[in-house]
Amino acid sequence: MLSGEYAVLDGAKAISCPSHQGQFLELHKTQNPSTIEWQALTEDAYCWLNIVLTTNGEILETNDLAKAELIRALLLDAFNQNIPGGLRVECRLDFKREWGLGSSSTLIALLAAWAKKDAMELFFQHLTGSGYDVATALEKQTICYQLIAPNQAKWEVVQLPSIVKKTHFLYLGEKQISSTEVLRYDRLEKQPALVNTITQLSDALLSIQSDVELIDWMAEHERITGLLIQQESHRNRRFPKLQGGFKSLGAWGGDFVWIMPLANDLEYLKGLGYTEIFPFEQMLSFKNKAPNGD
Repeated sequence: MLSGEYAVLDGAKAISCPSHQGQFLELHKTQNPSTIEWQALTEDAYCWLNIVLTTNGEILETNDLAKAELIRALLLDAFNQNIPGGLRVECRLDFKREWGLGSSSTLIALLAAWAKKDAMELFFQHLTGSGYDVATALEKQTICYQLIAPNQAKWEVVQLPSIVKKTHFLYLGEKQISSTEVLRYDRLEKQPALVNTITQLSDALLSIQSDVELIDWMAEHERITGLLIQQESHRNRRFPKLQGGFKSLGAWGGDFVWIMPLANDLEYLKGLGYTEIFPFEQMLSFKNKAPNGD
C-alpha cells in the first residue's frame, strides 16, 4: 500500500500496487485419502509450517498450533466443512518471508481460487484489516481501494504516474504485527477530517509529475498519518540527514519505507548500514496490464 495506511480502515481511499514477488500453491497427491498435509515453504525451500489435518478438520500434527488453527478454519470454510483429502498442499514464497509483502493475503486469494470461493468474504470472515492486499492480489494491478461498509469494499484499477519510477524502497529489517496495530488504531479517537485528507492525498498521488511534488506529497501524507495515529514519523530520528522524500509504509516502524532520494541519499543510507534498497520497478509492477491481458 503506497497511500492510506491506517486511514483505509475508516474508509479512506488507498493506492495499492502488486509486488513482482508472490506466492504459489501447488497440490500433490498422497496415499492417505483421510488426511491433507499442508506445508509452507520459504523462498529457499525451508519448510517453516507443517500441518497434517483430517478431512473433518482435526489437527493431527503441526509445529505451530495458532497458524494450524487458522489454516483449519480457512479450509473448513472454503470447502463447506468437507476438506479434500489425499493431498499435500505446498505454499511457496518467492520473497523473503520477513519482508511482509502480504503472504496471508495472497494465500487467501490462492485458496479462494482453488475452492472457487469469494476471496474477500473469506478474508473478512477470518482475518483483520481492510482487505486491500487481497483485492490487489486478485487484480494483479495497481488499484484505488476503499471500504464502503463493514466487510464491504470497492476498488478500481488506476495508473501510477511515471515519477514513481525514480523512487526506492528501503527495508528496515524490523517487523510490526499488523493485527496488533489494527487493534491499537481502533482504540484511538476517530478523526474523519484527517481520513478525508488522506483520501484527497490518494487521489493526488495519481497526478504528481515532479520530484518536488512527490517529496512534498510524501511529507504531507506522513504528517497527516502521524496526527491520525498519534505517532511521530521515524524520519527525523532515524534519518536526520536524508534530503529527499520519506514515507512510512504499512504498520509504522516495520518492514519497508518509501523514499524519493536526492543527491547522496542512497550513499547516506548505505553508510548507516542499510543494504537492502530497491528501485521501485524492482519491487513493484509499474505498468498495468493491457485490456487484452498482455
